[in-house]
Amino acid sequence: MASDNINIGIVGLGFMAAMHIRAYRQIDSVTVAAICDLDPERLKGDFTAALGNIDSGDPVILDMSQVKAYQDFNDLLADESIDAIDICTPTRTHLRMTKPALASGKHVICEKPLAREIAEAREIAEAASQAKGHFMVAMCLRFWPQWAWVKEAVDSGRYGKVLGAHFSESQSRRPGGRPSTSTAKPPAARCSTCTCTTPTSCNTSSVGQSRFTRPASPRSAAPSTMC
Repeated sequence: MASDNINIGIVGLGFMAAMHIRAYRQIDSVTVAAICDLDPERLKGDFTAALGNIDSGDPVILDMSQVKAYQDFNDLLADESIDAIDICTPTRTHLRMTKPALASGKHVICEKPLAREIAEAREIAEAASQAKGHFMVAMCLRFWPQWAWVKEAVDSGRYGKVLGAHFSESQSRRPGGRPSTSTAKPPAARCSTCTCTTPTSCNTSSVGQSRFTRPASPRSAAPSTMC
């Protein structure tokens, strides 16, 4: 890095790239300096049509007079002005994207999930261990206030030894499936079935669920360990 400013190059210009750009705009001394995609239309920097499961109501449109555009990933990696590569391509491409990015000596952040197979994840992890730059998987939930609260509560032991917890999440959507543009913050995550003060009788699990304004079947994730 030639200065205190960090220049980011994003590859894969879909919904997650738009979310990352929103986040970068909130960080001092970080610049989205380059974007990369095979689709020339996406290189125009207009993410208005990029929809996903979270909607801030803030359209993302880049000033392309200030941002470099690449169709060839190797050209992005060869750009010495770029300090970090942000990989927002589909999961199936992560192995072939992360390894050359790490080998380039730049810092690398890769969207989750890291890989579809454990063998690929291990190969990426090995490449990261040998790389000059830092590597991070974009597991964003651990930085959200709700989950930071859960982590602190478990570590502090305020409710005793936690063996498990049950969580539910509600998300409203307008007709057509686009998420609500409400900027209200969701409530802090907490155990909704017990306070875990008697761990020997606690038998709860983590289950995610989404509710919609239009008739639809709830989506439930398989139970998983949270605490």
